Amino acid sequence: MWEFVINLLEVAILFLLFNTKLEKKELSYSYLLQILCLFSQAFLLLILKKFSCSTIFILLFFIGIHFLYGFLFFENKPITLLFWSVLYAVGTILADAVTTIVPTAFWDIDLSALLPNGMLRIPFTLIYISILFLFTLILLCINNQTFRLPFREKIAFILLSLLCIAILQAILCFLPLFFMYTHLEPRRNKTSVYRKKILYNKWSLNNTNRLFPL
Repeated sequence: MWEFVINLLEVAILFLLFNTKLEKKELSYSYLLQILCLFSQAFLLLILKKFSCSTIFILLFFIGIHFLYGFLFFENKPITLLFWSVLYAVGTILADAVTTIVPTAFWDIDLSALLPNGMLRIPFTLIYISILFLFTLILLCINNQTFRLPFREKIAFILLSLLCIAILQAILCFLPLFFMYTHLEPRRNKTSVYRKKILYNKWSLNNTNRLFPL
């Protein structure tokens, strides 16, 4: 239930971003249809997580879903819709990186506390949503003229963003394994190596805290 609530908050942020930055089509009951569409996205995301789909697959899949959502309800060119879909994905991966790397690397928090049913699960997903919302607010404060890039520059930005997302996602996947065998692992942690490997495998399948809640 908590994961579904987080999904709803994320699509609400997407709704705010797209309806502010893009030009809406003249459709009857446009807002109602958008809400139904986004509610379906949140439910679909929950189902994909239940089947333990890989994070990178879900990420790329929902970039496509968000693009389709923009195509249905907004008049902008496809390249503009893709631009904002990827930019939103960048925000989610950045928020996820902060809520994953900081507690693991600097606060000596055990991985199990951030996994489902962990005692820190709820507060850190709330921090993630707050960071994503702040990122979106910054985008909303920037004039649209700033994002009016030539076609080639938009393509370059999209490709570069996807590359950065892939690299950061790889870091997030292997980060738990790194901390298992370094001095950054809390010395007071009595977890066996075998249990650590189980936690790592579970983290890899279910990471991250963001668009794809644990």
